[in-house]
Amino acid sequence: MRSPPRLLGQADPVSLTWTGTDRFAAVLFYSRDGTSSMGTGGIMPDGGATKILWLVPDVDASSGPLTVRGVSAGGNRFQASFDGGGSYSSIVKVPAPGCWTLTGILQGRVLGNIVIPVVPS
Repeated sequence: MRSPPRLLGQADPVSLTWTGTDRFAAVLFYSRDGTSSMGTGGIMPDGGATKILWLVPDVDASSGPLTVRGVSAGGNRFQASFDGGGSYSSIVKVPAPGCWTLTGILQGRVLGNIVIPVVPS
């Protein structure tokens, strides 16, 4: 398993489920079994929270909030913003089950996309 990109000179985290690239990655703290499936409404089926740490290397705290836009294969949409700088902690509240593309946007610039399967909570 690859490790997420290094952030702010810190050692790579190990044994974490993540997706993305060296420029934009999501550490899926909610994953207990190495899969990326997430529950709806910010809650996993087991009652845990859908915690994601978004990593955007080479960005500092003055960069402003990270916007995450979600679009499902069925056309549903949501948007949320998270404060941080290089790393952005979040509980993502996807509104409905399905296959979702989550797009990271910072200062109007698209950073990248991840695709997450979402199951009912």
